[in-house]
Amino acid sequence: MTNCQSVKSKKDSFTHLLSTTNPDFFIGTESWLTEDINNNEIFPPGYSVHRKDRSDGYGGVFFGCRNAYSCTRIDISNSSEIVSCKIDLEEGNLIVIAVYRPPNNNLLYAETLCETIERVVLDHPNSVIWIAGDLNLPNVSWNNWSVNDNNYPLALCNLFIDLFITHGFCQLVDSPTRNNNILDIFATNRPSFTAECKVIPGISDHETVHVETQLNIAATPVSTRRIFLWNQTDFHQVNHIMMQHCSEFLTNYSSDTPVEVLWSAFKSICSECLDLIPSTLSSKNHFKVPWINTYIKRLSNRKKRAYNKARSTGSPSDWSAYRSLKKLSQKECRKAHNRYLQHLTNPDHDTNHKRLWSYIKSKRQDNFGIPPLKDSNGTYTSNESKANVLNNYFSTVFTKENSDNLPTLDSSPYPSIDPLTITTNGIASLLCGLDMHKACGPDRIYPRLLKETAHNVAPMLTMLYQASLKQHKVPLDWKK
Repeated sequence: MTNCQSVKSKKDSFTHLLSTTNPDFFIGTESWLTEDINNNEIFPPGYSVHRKDRSDGYGGVFFGCRNAYSCTRIDISNSSEIVSCKIDLEEGNLIVIAVYRPPNNNLLYAETLCETIERVVLDHPNSVIWIAGDLNLPNVSWNNWSVNDNNYPLALCNLFIDLFITHGFCQLVDSPTRNNNILDIFATNRPSFTAECKVIPGISDHETVHVETQLNIAATPVSTRRIFLWNQTDFHQVNHIMMQHCSEFLTNYSSDTPVEVLWSAFKSICSECLDLIPSTLSSKNHFKVPWINTYIKRLSNRKKRAYNKARSTGSPSDWSAYRSLKKLSQKECRKAHNRYLQHLTNPDHDTNHKRLWSYIKSKRQDNFGIPPLKDSNGTYTSNESKANVLNNYFSTVFTKENSDNLPTLDSSPYPSIDPLTITTNGIASLLCGLDMHKACGPDRIYPRLLKETAHNVAPMLTMLYQASLKQHKVPLDWKK
């Protein structure tokens, strides 16, 4: 949780903060965002972000949740700067209330804010609840629920104190988050589920609150994918194996062999050849920031050490050294990001243009995916269950035609097509023209494999296509 004071101008530092802490959730206040700014322009991939922006371009609050978790936004109809979401736990729910209170004496706004929070709390009586954000109440002593001075009206401070006491919340931030004041708070009705709550260096004049919990969150299993190391492959060996299989294939089968048998045999051959290719496993459980280099990481570690030293000694010179390192870190993050973009766009460099256009596309649109779906039987969060729900719904609107009384077609007035001729050289030519950077399909046959072994694969595919034309059938995989 961090106060940003314009996350747009500090998006490089914010991305670096997320990269080093790797949080499951994050909360930001004073985002200073407007509706015309997409989430993908600011926030890294792998998270769904829910925002409440202020119309004047200041203030604002946001909550980010890792895509692996089922997160549903709770509707709040008033204009309070608050975002509330429900996350599914293995048992029960977690309710996160991200809030920002501007530093003014507006008692009516504070009453509306507290009423909104209380309504969310009462609507979820058996849930674990977090209230986190910037309340701007430096004169509240949260450990004994008292008001120390007259920075803000006593009635305003008591609104939040009474709210927390009434509903059994415990405020866990015990270190200053701005100068000598605790402005950013983290309160929960189940403090036993919180393993640690500490203050770490932030990206504005506020420090960041880092919380570790012991909650068992219901997560979609992280899918691992196999990454083939094509540049380390001995394609002479792969072609030799493919040539042997091709000879056996042409000997054992013909165009009269059922198409499904030919296709299964061909897939098995390709799968066996893929086992010869070096590979590694990868999972997208942590986003990577390509422009964060060793210097940025070392500078970040220096900043952390300077912050810990300043907190320990309280010396003005140590705090000054820490603030200087914080500014330097933000400056170097911006410079490193700009250098990365210049490298992508420099026509003199041998740049991967696919990477450039992927970067541009990712910044132009938000990718929320399909949210959890409901029907009469419950809520569905997994990709497969959501696909089945949509399929069942759309299938109900189709008309079922009566196939018992089909009209008889007259002879066609158009001439018949000449017999198609499929040649091995033609297939090999098409295979050699494949874009080897394209992804494979559901059959897990990679274009790179087909292109590198084109002349040994072509005879097998020629027989398969000839059999398909002759038998007027295609493999079932092709219909999926």
